[in-house]
Amino acid sequence: MENYASELNCMITEKLHLIYGETVPAFVSQRVKAEQSIILQRGYDKVYLIAQELVRSSLEQGQPVTARGRICCSLIAFLIGITEVDPLPPHYVCPHCKHAELEIDNLWKCGADLPDRLCPICGGQYRKSGFHMPFEIFLAAPEDEGLPEIELDFTKEYLDRAIAHKDALFSKYGCSDAEGALWRLEVSDNGCLSIFHTLQTLTGVNPQTIPLDDPDTISLFSSTEKLGYRDEPLLRPTDTGVIGFWSCCKYEELRPKQFGNLVRLFGSPCAGKLWPGNTWRSVLGGGANYGESVVFRDDILLYLRRHGVEQETAYRITEVIGEGQLEGHDMAQRWVNVMRSHGVPDRYIRPLFKIDYLSYKAQAVTSVMIDYRLMWFDLYYPLAFYCACFSNSTSAAEATVICRGIDAVKTGLQTLMDDWEQGWEWSEEKAGWVGTLKVAYELYLRGFGIMSDEFSGERTPQFLIADAKNLKIF
Repeated sequence: MENYASELNCMITEKLHLIYGETVPAFVSQRVKAEQSIILQRGYDKVYLIAQELVRSSLEQGQPVTARGRICCSLIAFLIGITEVDPLPPHYVCPHCKHAELEIDNLWKCGADLPDRLCPICGGQYRKSGFHMPFEIFLAAPEDEGLPEIELDFTKEYLDRAIAHKDALFSKYGCSDAEGALWRLEVSDNGCLSIFHTLQTLTGVNPQTIPLDDPDTISLFSSTEKLGYRDEPLLRPTDTGVIGFWSCCKYEELRPKQFGNLVRLFGSPCAGKLWPGNTWRSVLGGGANYGESVVFRDDILLYLRRHGVEQETAYRITEVIGEGQLEGHDMAQRWVNVMRSHGVPDRYIRPLFKIDYLSYKAQAVTSVMIDYRLMWFDLYYPLAFYCACFSNSTSAAEATVICRGIDAVKTGLQTLMDDWEQGWEWSEEKAGWVGTLKVAYELYLRGFGIMSDEFSGERTPQFLIADAKNLKIF
């Protein structure tokens, strides 16, 4: 156990010094110390090391991998490479001299939304980081026996190897079946990662290097104007650049201009009954207090802690509210009195009784990161984007339709959408057809084409970029 703890500590220290230099800022070191204490106390160091090895091995073999869910709330998971999501408050750090600066006045933002700034020490361009997610969301309060839940997504091609590697690592670290069940280390495939793998091969761009503050990419969540077409009833914004983006109606209506707003709008349907009476219209319009809008459990926990509510109590209140159980709870009135005694206004407390469920910010962050990056490729590398989408999901039957031109694609898409509006059963196969046809329809609307002279329609289609305006299918 001491060896595992030492191994984990070495990884943490090495990354801290790589990012922040020899003098680690207090807001970083304090967070590391708090997390590390709980991880070692409960013996979670082994599962962290196993997850880190799975991620490292996949990346070394050129296969993208992503962590999703609450593990992204853990700073140590970020430091040892399990996740790319930095859960610290929004802050600047200089990649040259390592000077860091916490942005106190913008704690409700995410790092990507901070204004660009130069380092006052060396003049270098600051790197912007942080999504402000408290570690209790993942590890639970120090007094709880919360169980770590680590979910890792791999490409479809790599999944079997990842599962075999996980099993081998459990033997290497001497983990019993019971421990494995308790840790809930889950691995699954993610079709988007296979698309990213193809995109990186075609373009040479590592998706993790894509900046999250590109205004043109963010505009695609509410308008197709930057793609070169407008007001196409069969293609709403986010229909092709995103796989299954389910909040798009709110994006079109509210037209967010920052990455943090994309994340919060993505999570808003999970805020249950809060949406109709919430402050989102005025918040995104610039009129309301952003910090008092509740979308995620993280919002409540951070808000109560900023008002001085004791940490364990704040966590207990947050979890009960997040599960929609505040109404009728035997501690409800006592907690209301606690919140009032710390200056929490009634306008904030009253809506908490209406919540039927709240998700976690980490779940939204990882999903929006994937969707945003797909849309970035759609905007800046369109033929590579279409080639990657078709190469990873198109059947021979679908290919025979999309290569016939825009009219055939539009007719097929309209027929499927009419079926859906008439209440026909929406099967997985139909959903796949709709997705493929929407991507093809966008391709044609933007003036690109598909050459298919060598395609027989009798086998799985292959795609490549033929020239500056066309894909080739064979």
